[in-house]
Amino acid sequence: TVLATALASVLTRGAAVRGGRGSKFFGEQPGGRFSITGVSDAMLRSNLGRIRIVDVKPKSRLEDPETVAVFDWTVEVCAQHGWDYEVWSWASETMLRNIKMLACGRLSTHLDRQLAMRAIDSCNGSAPLVDIVRAVCPSETDEMAVRPVILHLLWRGILAAHMETPITDRTLLILRMEESGEFNL
Repeated sequence: TVLATALASVLTRGAAVRGGRGSKFFGEQPGGRFSITGVSDAMLRSNLGRIRIVDVKPKSRLEDPETVAVFDWTVEVCAQHGWDYEVWSWASETMLRNIKMLACGRLSTHLDRQLAMRAIDSCNGSAPLVDIVRAVCPSETDEMAVRPVILHLLWRGILAAHMETPITDRTLLILRMEESGEFNL
């Protein structure tokens, strides 16, 4: 992404960031003693431009030495660049997996707005995810193009789902209407 590329140009001391699902950090300790790689789950930017790197891990993984080493290194890299860093481990493993999956749909730079509006229109208040996919996915549209759109609508809060059960094709999605009738895609 453009943001990740711009941030990568800022980094020094052998570390870099690449965008993707989250942000990929890689580099070496001084003297080349070992290399470390960490892929965060989300790189968030506030309206004021403040960067926050987020890792989502279940509590059971917080004591793992490799995980601790990656977290410590990521804290150091973020501090060097004035970024915030946090680990989300406060929820159930199911909810954390759902958050990680929804994070895949957070970017809107390549969002097909027509597909998004068709998904919203096909929800009719609430519908299973698979029914929305089928309604939006005419023969000329690949189903794999529709699913990221639905993830984006969930990430933005336009659609809602129960987060304590795994999100599957049978998950009931609920349309959260905006008072203005307009959606911030």
